[in-house]
Amino acid sequence: MAQQLRAEGHEVALLAVFCPGRLTSFEALLRRVRQRIDLEVAALSGLPPRRKLTYLLAKARRVGTRMAGSFARTHDRAHPLDHAMRGVEEAHLRALRAYVPRPYSGQVTVFLTRK
Repeated sequence: MAQQLRAEGHEVALLAVFCPGRLTSFEALLRRVRQRIDLEVAALSGLPPRRKLTYLLAKARRVGTRMAGSFARTHDRAHPLDHAMRGVEEAHLRALRAYVPRPYSGQVTVFLTRK
């Protein structure tokens, strides 16, 4: 938005960015996934090849079942706003794909949170 304002000749007195001092939910998810992978690799390391395959297939089936159940719970519910919300989501995705970041030549103030 600051880029657009400056392009139109307006002055931007302050461009502030707020950064969380803690992990975002996505970063926390990645950390949990990495920890889980480490545990699974450790569990597999001592197994003979045939048992490794059996173990991996069982895990894959459980993950697939969980994902299918989660998808069904979140997408099978009919709601009056679902159609409108899908349109909003699609518009956001189109805007995200079309966005091309550019350098900002002005001053930026970064605020880091502590809690």
